[in-house]
Amino acid sequence: MIVSAPDNCPGAYQPQKRRLWQIDPEVIAAVTSFLLSSDDVEVLLDAFGLVDDRCLQAKESALRVRVLLACTAPCALAEAVERILDDRTEVRGASATGSSLTEAADWPILAWRIALGTHDPAGILWRLSRERAGGDGRGR
Repeated sequence: MIVSAPDNCPGAYQPQKRRLWQIDPEVIAAVTSFLLSSDDVEVLLDAFGLVDDRCLQAKESALRVRVLLACTAPCALAEAVERILDDRTEVRGASATGSSLTEAADWPILAWRIALGTHDPAGILWRLSRERAGGDGRGR
C-alpha cells in the first residue's frame, strides 16, 4: 500500500501551478468574464492606479480588456487577479480525495460541481488551466 503525505505536510510534494500570465489569454478572458464582476474589475483597476475619468466613462468591456492585457505579463495586478480567482474556485474535493487536478480532470462534470461547490464551469476551467501539464506552459 502506498501512503502519501497530506497536502499540508511540510515534506509533501506540491506541483508548481501555472501562473495566470502563462495561461492562454482566451482562457483568461473566459474565466475572468464569469468570475470577476463589473465592480471587481473597477476596484482592481482603481487599486493599481489604472482608473481615470476617461476610463470610468468606458464600457465595461473596455475595462475588462485593460485587466486582460495586464494579466498576460507578470505584474501586481495579474497576481491580484490570480489570488481572487483561486479564492473563488478553491477546490475542496480533489484535495480531500487525494487526487491531483490532472487525475480529477477525468471526473464527470457532476463530480467537479460537487468538488468545487459550484455549478460554474468557469471555475472548473480556471482550476484545470492552473494545473501544470508540460508543453509550452500556456495551456495549449
